[in-house]
Amino acid sequence: MRTVVIDSRGDFRLERRPSPVAGPGSVVVAVRAAGLNAADLQQARGDYPAPAGWPADVPGLEVAGEVEQVGAGVTGFVPGDRVMALVGGGGHAERIAVPADLLLPVPDGLPWEQAAGFPEAFSTAWDALVLRMFDLMLARARLIGTTIRGRAHAEKALLAATVRTSVVPLLAQGRLRVPVDSAFTLDRFADAYARLAGPGKFGKVVMTPWPSAPGP
Repeated sequence: MRTVVIDSRGDFRLERRPSPVAGPGSVVVAVRAAGLNAADLQQARGDYPAPAGWPADVPGLEVAGEVEQVGAGVTGFVPGDRVMALVGGGGHAERIAVPADLLLPVPDGLPWEQAAGFPEAFSTAWDALVLRMFDLMLARARLIGTTIRGRAHAEKALLAATVRTSVVPLLAQGRLRVPVDSAFTLDRFADAYARLAGPGKFGKVVMTPWPSAPGP
């Protein structure tokens, strides 16, 4: 498969790597679109390393695509299911292995580009403004910031479960929308990262690794 990697100089480049295999409790997602985030640029600079268990040199924190393989012990997902997820890294590739308990369903009719821009922004907002903005009120405290990437898997899975039941339905009903600034195919990764780093954006920058069927 094709994947973006961060080389020893902190530059992005495209290379081929073996496709992942679904282990116990995980699925392989054939990526239809992947969101870009400032964390990808920070990772390339060496300021925001991937947590343990995720590729150290492949950026990409949010993906949307179709379930391609289902690992042992996974229930509730079958090949062909439309899913999206907030991941610890490795999303800027044609395929990625994801723990099944991090997956969110993609509502019918939602474009892949919008689905790819949903997990990071809306999970972070829900975590900061809803799960955390009541505890803050009781303490009469101020919100400084929050990150999800480095948390324990159990905490990430719990957040995914609440987003799955409380936020995804709003997306399916059209009460939430994901603005997309621009989309680039995987072979134009340099243009995508340049757009991410540049000024004047409104909405998500995404990559679409599947202009056609991916290679092995």
